[in-house]
Amino acid sequence: MSRFHVNRAATVVARIVAAVCAVAAVAFAAGSGKTGEQPNTLAGSSGMNALGSGDIIVGGSPTTPPEFSDFMITFDESLAAGTVALGTLDLANVPGNTTLQAASELTLNDDVMFSLPIDVVFEARGLLRAFNHVNGAFALTCNADADGDGTGDLDLRRPVNVSGPATFAGAQVFVDKVWAASITIDDPFAVERDLIATGDIVLNADGFFDGINASFPNQTVDAATLTANGDLFKSTTGDLTIVSVNPAVTAGEVVVATGALLIEAPLVTASARYLSDGNMTVDADVLSLDVTGSSYLESANGMLHVTGTILPGAGSTIAFSAGTSIDLDGEINGIADIEITDPCTLGGNVVVDGFTLEGAATFDGAGDQAVVTGPITTQDEVLKTTPGALRFFGSDVD
Repeated sequence: MSRFHVNRAATVVARIVAAVCAVAAVAFAAGSGKTGEQPNTLAGSSGMNALGSGDIIVGGSPTTPPEFSDFMITFDESLAAGTVALGTLDLANVPGNTTLQAASELTLNDDVMFSLPIDVVFEARGLLRAFNHVNGAFALTCNADADGDGTGDLDLRRPVNVSGPATFAGAQVFVDKVWAASITIDDPFAVERDLIATGDIVLNADGFFDGINASFPNQTVDAATLTANGDLFKSTTGDLTIVSVNPAVTAGEVVVATGALLIEAPLVTASARYLSDGNMTVDADVLSLDVTGSSYLESANGMLHVTGTILPGAGSTIAFSAGTSIDLDGEINGIADIEITDPCTLGGNVVVDGFTLEGAATFDGAGDQAVVTGPITTQDEVLKTTPGALRFFGSDVD
């Protein structure tokens, strides 16, 4: 998995800023924007280019709300380079959906604030950056690569906190910390802190949890339902915790380079390896290893612990290894070959095609336990430490 680097270099070609009266006057002159009409549009113009630096406040005063339902600001052909840099963007009084577009780059230098449950869209065809907080009761869409040419990076350097769904897209996506009703990231991404949603989190590409802020080394993905369709890689010091209230899917690898990995969900479906430097815990009723070839769960220098039933994919070979110990509490059941390379404790029955124990094995389940398999290979002592019988049923015992 190749690492990408989000470009944080900032070159602002032009600062286009509008004062309250100038923006409101041009915007409201566009029409009433009643239901069934086109959104009002404020296009870039030579008059706007002439304005000095400052903040843009769109939407009128609280006592005189605009009459239209949707609002669009477009900075386009009138700007030589199509680049826009804004100060504070306060859309608190806009009652309708809002779109802010730039023909090339869009930079939001200060806070972006909204207070109504509307849809807000930021679009650019180059680089889209926000240097400060994005907060409010709205649905947020940020797309830095609106023309789809693969060159627009999205760079959100401070926390995003919205009560609606948040969707992020760009050639490369960088976010700090995101709270939202749901989170969707469609392109390769890096996260400096956490992703937290009361609903679904969908990650459609490879992601890096780079935790470069030393004050927040540990990182969390917390969702009602997590779907990760790419690899997840934590490259910096600290732990990675993945929590899903409903079943979670990790279609790619999950790797923690220098810390521990904790996954909590009622059902975890994994299609590739899990690897951590520190302890690894999969706290799930069922761990479904949906692979057809070889894969493994490895805690290189710590303990590996799986709390629930393990269902390996048909025809797969799954290896479990750890620097200290392996604790598999539940049953292992599937048409697969299982290899446990280090000392382990097994709490359930083992019903598989092939079973290899390379270290000492302790069976500590309540009552009788059985190993039902094809070939069985043991290379160290095997003990049953709890009351009950331990029975082996295999085509070949070594």
